[in-house]
Amino acid sequence: MYKYPESHPQTCIGDARISERGQVSGESLNDQVSMMEKFAKEKGWKILPDGKIPKEIGSAKVRRTLYDEQIQYIKANPGKVGYYIIRYIDRFSRGGVGQYDAMKKELAELGVILVDTSGIIQPSYLMPELEALGFEYDWGHEKPSKMAETMSAVIAEDEGEKILKRTIPKQIKYTQGGYQVGCPDDGLQNKRIRIDIQLRYIQLQTPNEHTSFRKYLNCVLRVATLTSKSYTSLMKRWASELKCEIGGVKTEPRL
Repeated sequence: MYKYPESHPQTCIGDARISERGQVSGESLNDQVSMMEKFAKEKGWKILPDGKIPKEIGSAKVRRTLYDEQIQYIKANPGKVGYYIIRYIDRFSRGGVGQYDAMKKELAELGVILVDTSGIIQPSYLMPELEALGFEYDWGHEKPSKMAETMSAVIAEDEGEKILKRTIPKQIKYTQGGYQVGCPDDGLQNKRIRIDIQLRYIQLQTPNEHTSFRKYLNCVLRVATLTSKSYTSLMKRWASELKCEIGGVKTEPRL
């Protein structure tokens, strides 16, 4: 088995992910982090920047915010990061082979090798015949785990689609029934209620949620007269809806 090059930076970053906070199947975020930290320790790699693996809750069907943040860290510290650790390929991406290959290539172009703690991804290497001649081409790199990675990416995408088919119709049904799905809207909070033997969520107004925004809007309104009439009119309408004050005069809510 080909080993990772010793000349490569012995450092790493990575991320752990689950689809949603209430996920009960599979490993928890803490379980993933524990395995990844153990893996890095066994390899002798230092976890950057602070020795911790960040966590994320969200879909891997689209490009993830945490991954983008890690990419920005790599770009800001060229040559410093050697490896990007993931627990499984389906924790890294559920966007299919195309998305997985693109993300892996993006890391490679930044000098970072993608590795998974489950051992599916094996390091690629330049074919000996070309290495002996001193030549290198993209097609000349052996990729011993390419088929296994491709299958894992396909399975991950398929599982992602099954999750959507299983959950989205229910979420639509709950929303149409007046229940809340997901994070609360601005100014509101989720409250769990029991309907027969089932638990559902509804939204309630958060006490004093708009206090800071009202103060900010008040300051804006004090200089609104220096701006266009349309902007001033819009500010006044917002103030009316939020019961703000304009120049010390309290507005009445619009019905």
